[in-house]
Amino acid sequence: MQLKLKWLTKSVAFLPAPVNTGVLVQQGKAVVVDTGLDKDHANKILKALEAENLTPVAIVNTHSHADHCGGNAQLQHKRDLPVFAPRLEKPFIEAPYLEAFGLFGAAHPPAALQNKFLKAKPSQVTGIFEPEDQFWQWEDFQVSLVPLPGHSPQQTGILYEGVLFAADVLLGADYLDKHLIPFNSDVVRHRESLNRLKKMAVDWCVPAHGIPMEDHLPAVERNLNALDLIDQWILSNTGQPATLDHLLSQFCSHHGVAMETITQYHLYRTTFAAHASGLVETGNLSHRVLDGGLVWEVTPRSST
Repeated sequence: MQLKLKWLTKSVAFLPAPVNTGVLVQQGKAVVVDTGLDKDHANKILKALEAENLTPVAIVNTHSHADHCGGNAQLQHKRDLPVFAPRLEKPFIEAPYLEAFGLFGAAHPPAALQNKFLKAKPSQVTGIFEPEDQFWQWEDFQVSLVPLPGHSPQQTGILYEGVLFAADVLLGADYLDKHLIPFNSDVVRHRESLNRLKKMAVDWCVPAHGIPMEDHLPAVERNLNALDLIDQWILSNTGQPATLDHLLSQFCSHHGVAMETITQYHLYRTTFAAHASGLVETGNLSHRVLDGGLVWEVTPRSST
C-alpha cells in the first residue's frame, strides 16, 4: 500500500509510519527528517514525494538509532542525497556496528544483537551540526534546532514553520503502558529535555512514534511519570545492596513486562543503568563492588 503525505501546514507534512518521517517544503523541494528503518521505507518516501511533485534535496537525522536513519543508504543510493546529523550521532550513522557494540558493554556483540533494529545500513554523513547552534541552513531552508538529548547523546528536535519533529523525546501512552521502560541513555538529560519541551509553544508536536499533537503537555507529563516509576522502584529496592540485573528482573516480574530476547534485555538493562547513573548524579544512590559484583544502594541521608 502506498503511503501518502499528511499535511500539517502548507510547507510541512509527515509520512505516517511506525516511525514518522517529516517533510519540510520550499518551492517544490523537500528536506526529509528521518528515513525510517530500511530501504522499503525509503522507497515509500520517494513514492510519496513523487506523488506530490516534490524533489528531495537533503536528509536530516534527529539521531542515530536504526529506525531513524536506516533508510539513508537507499536514498543516497537512488538520489545521492546529503545527510546532516548531530555531531555525536554521526559516528553511529556511518558505523552502525557501534550501536550493538555499545549495548553489549563495548565488547563484540553476538549475531543475535546485530539485527536490523539495532544495526542500520551505513550511510555517509555529509555535514554535522550542534543542537546548540539554534539553526541549520541548507539552500533556502532555515530550520530551528531544539536540543533534546537523553534518549541518545545528542538527539535534536527539528522545528520548522511551527511544527516540531520531536524524535523519541516523547513516547505514546500505549507504548508506555505496555513496555513501561522507555529507552534512554541519560535520564538526567532526558528529564531536562522533557522540561524544555514543556515550556515550548508550537503549533504541532510530531513524535517519532504516534500521532501529531496540538497539545503536547499531557504527553510530556506521562513521559515524566514513566521516569519517576523506574526511579522510585530502584530507590525502593536498594535499601540493601542490589545488582542492576536483580533490579531489572524484579521490576519486569512485578509489572508484567516481557523480557524474552537478547535485544529486549540489553535495551532495558541499558535504560536501568542510565536511571542508576542518574540517581548517583543527583545524590540519591551509591555504588560499590561487593563480593565481586557491582551493587547499588540508597545513599544514607545525614541526620544534621
